[in-house]
Amino acid sequence: MTDRIVIDLDRDGWTNSLQLNMAQLDENDTGCGYRLHGPKYNGSSKNLIRHVLDERDANEIRQMLDAVFPPKTAAELETLRARVAELETAAYGDTTVRLLDPVGQIRHLHDALAAQMARAETLDRLLREKQRTEAREGAS
Repeated sequence: MTDRIVIDLDRDGWTNSLQLNMAQLDENDTGCGYRLHGPKYNGSSKNLIRHVLDERDANEIRQMLDAVFPPKTAAELETLRARVAELETAAYGDTTVRLLDPVGQIRHLHDALAAQMARAETLDRLLREKQRTEAREGAS
């Protein structure tokens, strides 16, 4: 069996409130989803209804979404990509981090953090030296 999209209606065990979510599941019924309504999931929910979306469902939903939320144009997408690259460069020093696997991303961020810590230690050392110099000049 391949991945599939489901819409679940659950009842929260703590609040007795309804929860509605859409999830992408694999053959082991594991995956990730998006809660559309109700309290956050806390592990106490009981599934009331599960509907597995088929191609017809997907096409109908896609048409409704596109009618209200039209897809971005190529120019809009390029502007968004450029902004993401700009933010990544500001945050990480370059845009290659998003091309890495999760372990690679963690290593990259660790290296970036280590470099920032080294810069902070250097600035701290320079500030202390300046303060000592100013204190000696003030004492004379």
